[in-house]
Amino acid sequence: MTIVNFRRSNAETGLSKRGGLRNSFRIQRFTNDHGFQIYILENKAEGRKIFVPRFVFGTFRAHIRMIVKNEISKKSPEAFEYPVSFLNREYFYFKSSTADLDNLIIQDVEEREGSSGYITVSRRALRALDQLLYSDKLQHPNDVLEEIISYHKLFQFSFVKGSKSITSALILRKDVLQQTERFTPTLAQKVMLDRDASDPNKKAGPNPAADQPNSKLRAEAKLFGPKLGERLNGK
Repeated sequence: MTIVNFRRSNAETGLSKRGGLRNSFRIQRFTNDHGFQIYILENKAEGRKIFVPRFVFGTFRAHIRMIVKNEISKKSPEAFEYPVSFLNREYFYFKSSTADLDNLIIQDVEEREGSSGYITVSRRALRALDQLLYSDKLQHPNDVLEEIISYHKLFQFSFVKGSKSITSALILRKDVLQQTERFTPTLAQKVMLDRDASDPNKKAGPNPAADQPNSKLRAEAKLFGPKLGERLNGK
């Protein structure tokens, strides 16, 4: 039976979980000298640890969950090997060889200073490790979701008041992306228009402007409408 250690309350002080006599896991997050967040994942029972950078941690724990779902559920254990990559660079290997089907080896390819190079996890303890890595107390942020929310917040400033949002409590600002400027054609465009007007070979068509004095103004208003992100109903 898995025993949970409640003495650790957050990722900065460390979270622990036992998965048996030879599997006692602990994870802790810290910020290195360069300002990057790193996770220390340790199997205290064997005295080994590896370092998992935050930017690859989401993929790392997703592989653990995938192995639990696809490999541990098999009636007969089989050998497997899965690499963990980020931007075409491999950081970890998950291996279970035919020589030792009872255990999973998590190899740290980078082998940062202080890393043991690998840790061993019993197949029976993988579910405990999976629960530890996905613990709510870990509070690992979803970087992709945060980027989507930030993008959404940026453009919500220019949405109409009636629009609904996943951040509906956001205060709308009326002075952002609302200025409408009159479009002035460049010199090259003006020369092209003058050439067309002075071309004697060009057939003269009906002049709508003579019958409808305001047609030119309406055409300009339609052609040079509000830009992307600007309100359509004014300030």
